[in-house]
Amino acid sequence: MNETSNATSASPPITERICRLRGAFEEAGIDALLVGTESNRRYLSGFTGSAGYLIVAPERRLVITDGRYTTQAAEQSLDYEIVIHSGPILEEVAARVDETGIQRLGFDPATTSVAKFEELRGRLGEDSELVAAPGLVEKLRLIKDDYELAIMRRAIKMADQVQAMVARELVPGRAERDVAIQIEQEFRRLGAQKTSFDVIVAAGPNSAMPHHLPGDYVMRAGEPVVVDIGAVCDGYCSDITRSYCPGGLTPRFQEIYGIVLEAEEKAMAGVAAGRSGRDVDGIARAVITEAGYGEYFDHGVGHGVGMEIHEGPRLAMTATDTLESGMVHSIEPGIYLPDWGGVRIEDLVLVGADGAEVLTSAPK
Repeated sequence: MNETSNATSASPPITERICRLRGAFEEAGIDALLVGTESNRRYLSGFTGSAGYLIVAPERRLVITDGRYTTQAAEQSLDYEIVIHSGPILEEVAARVDETGIQRLGFDPATTSVAKFEELRGRLGEDSELVAAPGLVEKLRLIKDDYELAIMRRAIKMADQVQAMVARELVPGRAERDVAIQIEQEFRRLGAQKTSFDVIVAAGPNSAMPHHLPGDYVMRAGEPVVVDIGAVCDGYCSDITRSYCPGGLTPRFQEIYGIVLEAEEKAMAGVAAGRSGRDVDGIARAVITEAGYGEYFDHGVGHGVGMEIHEGPRLAMTATDTLESGMVHSIEPGIYLPDWGGVRIEDLVLVGADGAEVLTSAPK
């Protein structure tokens, strides 16, 4: 299923996003911004092609791409000038910068290679310079607008449905890989473009590895199974984790699961605008530490989700982010015991002024 077949009936508020971006130019010390990453191009223009650049200047917006995307760029980026390059793309970028009279062209150093930087700097005219302007678009993307939230709710609903299917059909004797294949097929059947990330099905001792990829391990009665999944819908991701004990709950599973569930519920209750990501992480970590398993929870309690599966804000011991209304992020504490396995429970929440709305709803 292609990217346009799941299109929502509404249109993204491109002009509003561009206005907000331009409003950041003066503080960043730039006249225009060069945008090269696929997610940022899509956010600012609607263009879903895999190659190209945007130039956003005070009076002009340009999509620069190649002939494969002539029609697609014109259909998706209605308020942009479409430039199709035939030679090196950075040669075309430099020509358009010079033509527009841009003196200080912003770029993101986190996503621009040294080779691309040097090539572009060599092609720009002597009146233009490159200025590092890190994270300008990513800062805009932290707060989800109504258009984004509507799509994300669809992606989340798909993940809830698939996780509910797993809960019904997970039984001893099944291989991790077979369950993963079934999950991927179900997402496709529901209309997802793809999974948000490689499906995680981790059984028995493999569940002690937070990012284990499914293999031939066969599930056994009484062993934990961690299933971490998500769907991409119209370019936006979902993310949900549930832990199971096929064949019947054991006392140890119930103990570990109860601790993780308490940590998650208390952390979610602590989410609110103005709270720091570090504080929310600390809420979950305190529950697990007080239960005697602190050393077995070795990742942050959450991360932002949107056009990418991992984006801001961060919720971890070293996080510096402050939560704001409109952010969407995970809460996903876990305990991972090398001699036994692991339990992780993950839900997505929408930050509000007075608390959080839990977006995921699969049984747990």
